[in-house]
Amino acid sequence: MITEEQIIKTCIGRHMIKLSISTYPTWMDTNRQEGIELRGGQIIPFWNKDGQRVYDQPASEHIVEIQKIIEGGKDEKSAKVEDKKDEPKQDKTNAMAAKKEDVAALPDFLTSALMSKWAKMTTTDRILLFQRTPKDKIKYLVVGKDERGVKQEAPYVVGNYMFREANAAFLFDWYLSDAVITICPTGVSVVGTLHGYFSEYNKYLSRPATGYQELNKKVDTEMAKKGATTDAIKKGLSLFGFNSDVYSGEV
Repeated sequence: MITEEQIIKTCIGRHMIKLSISTYPTWMDTNRQEGIELRGGQIIPFWNKDGQRVYDQPASEHIVEIQKIIEGGKDEKSAKVEDKKDEPKQDKTNAMAAKKEDVAALPDFLTSALMSKWAKMTTTDRILLFQRTPKDKIKYLVVGKDERGVKQEAPYVVGNYMFREANAAFLFDWYLSDAVITICPTGVSVVGTLHGYFSEYNKYLSRPATGYQELNKKVDTEMAKKGATTDAIKKGLSLFGFNSDVYSGEV
């Protein structure tokens, strides 16, 4: 008989999203098109069709693989050994055990073992891990010169690093919606809303996401759209508290 504890590691490792409001423990893929239920100790796959669960259609290879892994199972001793192997070396001194004043070291890869540990924390606690930014992740952009001709620089964090932080903090359950792209002769702007799932509240919270990318000889319209969208997501994440030392002017 399968328990919910047995499927958590596998589902998190396969980037599945847990539905908080459901009669049975339910996990869905990131597109929310397909998922599994834990009902009566059994794994039940289903498709999401117009908001309704359909059970009489063959499951995809992805879901079948997840079902086989869960149903195959491992004894508790083997699972502990695998967890220890999967843990990155820096996890021994990672943010879970860090003091308040320490800067969290985001591992290069988010292993299932680490995600399972973070799943026991609240979303807010996970975000707090990324308020302060490692010095090697802070970049500087020249924004002008002062009256003496000295270059003025502004700190920033690259988009890919902030996206990885968001994946860790929200356990991959976050997204940008209602994005409106405006193209002007001088640049491209994006206005949307960033949503992140907070487990302690059982709901998504949102922040405004606005971004801009200048058009020039090196940046065409398509590149500017991507740059403005990345900028908008970063602004939204900063309003949740990510890298607040950089974006609040402390650095």
